[in-house]
Amino acid sequence: MPGAPVTATDANSVVIGSGVSDEQGSYILPDLSEGETTVTVIVPTNRARSETTMLEPNHPDTIQVRLPAGPLSVVGAIVEGGTGAPVPGAIVTLIDASNVPVATVVADGAGVFRFDGLAPGSYTIAVSAPLYGSVSKPVAVSAEPPVTDAGKLVVTAGFGALAGSIRDESGRPIAKALAELFTAPAAAAGKARPSAAVAARAPRTATALARPPQSSILRSVISDEFGRYSLTNLPPGALPAYFSFPGKRSELRAPVIVDGRTTVLDIVLLDEEEE
Repeated sequence: MPGAPVTATDANSVVIGSGVSDEQGSYILPDLSEGETTVTVIVPTNRARSETTMLEPNHPDTIQVRLPAGPLSVVGAIVEGGTGAPVPGAIVTLIDASNVPVATVVADGAGVFRFDGLAPGSYTIAVSAPLYGSVSKPVAVSAEPPVTDAGKLVVTAGFGALAGSIRDESGRPIAKALAELFTAPAAAAGKARPSAAVAARAPRTATALARPPQSSILRSVISDEFGRYSLTNLPPGALPAYFSFPGKRSELRAPVIVDGRTTVLDIVLLDEEEE
């Protein structure tokens, strides 16, 4: 870590030397007196560490100071597909490995965004912008480097929508059912039953389906009192859609999203005990 201030103190906590680490994180504190010596490093991110050694005359000593991982950051930029122009005002959300939103920021005039104060771990960056489709990207944040560059996230001007109703076997609307749309590898998306861009009634299934593996959530919404749901501002293509409600069997579909159109997908969720 370059530019870190280093201070040496004796057994009485008197400063006997100081310096700054170079570009390789190395430091030299010359002309120190013999005896118990403590080397302390403090960096602006409020990380600090001290190491103590016993110095002997004419015997240089080497002390490696390992700083604990501090608040980490993620940076990136939102650009338009085709032109590469920045997309200012894009809404950027960081989601942790449990699909819980951690923070939301707005891209600046150059399309750049930044998240600070993060812990190491796996995250998903989800982006939406008016007149553009949504996009997401996984990112791994580790202690080194302290700032992770997520690169450019490309949004396209074309977008579509997914809408429909969620009902039970008797045709009654299910309020507060969860509708989720994912991006996923082709193999994962292929396991979902495809759906045409017209109203479709889900066939019976005897097995509750798991949420798409190795995928990132794009959008989610709760159905209203009439069982209706709507997901807008979506990128074109076949995307895994997952529908669930407590006590009901889940449904996994692959509706085809079309630019400038609304794909209608009606879902029937069976009771868990039905075969």
